[in-house]
Amino acid sequence: ADAAPMAILALVDAYRLKRWFELSDAPFHHDELINVAIGLTDALLALHNIAVAAESLGLGTCYQGSVLTANTRELLGTPAYVTPAGLLLLGYPAEDPETTPRLPLDAVTHRNTYRVPCDDEIEDWYGERYPDWEHSHDEEERARLEAEGITNWAQRIALGHFSHELLQVESLGLLENLRRAGFNVPTE
Repeated sequence: ADAAPMAILALVDAYRLKRWFELSDAPFHHDELINVAIGLTDALLALHNIAVAAESLGLGTCYQGSVLTANTRELLGTPAYVTPAGLLLLGYPAEDPETTPRLPLDAVTHRNTYRVPCDDEIEDWYGERYPDWEHSHDEEERARLEAEGITNWAQRIALGHFSHELLQVESLGLLENLRRAGFNVPTE
């Protein structure tokens, strides 16, 4: 991913709207969190369309969500009311890896109402997504993980990849980024 020749940064950009409202003597209320959520959705939809188009041309793509905490004001000179939504790396892939396993369709779709799955369904779905813990790590790696109290895929994700501490730091970074951009983010 570090060698990707192109990166496209999608931004939530309420600055233009604010300027237009100012020029038109209209009040600006689009600095609320709901507007950030809508802007994130719009920006990510655009980024996804770029990914689909790029992949149809044989390019490889990789989303980078870690950009949500990047200080684009400092890095790129963005004005107030502009914050990152996502980063897409593009390039010709050096290899053709298999598609990462996904949850089955019945795990992510609902019809007319949310259907709460039973424990067996959840175990089956994630068992398909993350099979065979014992054979997915070499003996040395498994011993290291077990020394950290990690004995299955869920623990590896919750304690290793996305620990509570990491998610708190990232969440605070996201909030700081939104505040730095001037959005009205609730404090509680």
